[in-house]
Amino acid sequence: MDVLADFVLYIGLAIVLGWLFADFFACFWGILKGEKYVEPSSPVSTTALVTKAIIPPAHGQIKYSGSFWRAVAEEPIPEKATVQVIETKGIVVHVSFLESDNAI
Repeated sequence: MDVLADFVLYIGLAIVLGWLFADFFACFWGILKGEKYVEPSSPVSTTALVTKAIIPPAHGQIKYSGSFWRAVAEEPIPEKATVQVIETKGIVVHVSFLESDNAI
């Protein structure tokens, strides 16, 4: 019975060590090849809906990718307008007015 318990222990240990080695290798393979991680810069969606008017320099609010975000813009943008997402910085989204959608 001790032989079976030792066998199970060694197999379990081999699996855990193999998993750790594979994880280490996968994580650092890019570093070993000299590649650098680049964070994606393009947003998931390029447009958003203004839910609270944006009046610079104050923040407004938009609904973007299913969530509400603080937003800033160069010009005032009214509530319910569609905006173009320019960039996200932390928890603030930089937007610009979409002239074609709001010119009705």
